[in-house]
Amino acid sequence: MQGPPFGGRDTEYLTLFRDAFNFKTFESCYNSFSKRACSELFVILENKLI
Repeated sequence: MQGPPFGGRDTEYLTLFRDAFNFKTFESCYNSFSKRACSELFVILENKLI
């Protein structure tokens, strides 16, 4: 892609962040803009390293 928004898959995010963060919330976004419906995630992370 040339510019944002940059796509990613839920499995990629889990792999990339699981060592440094606890996933407090990791779910489909319920209030996305209509053109992005069912393609966004809502994520809340907690830093494991602090």
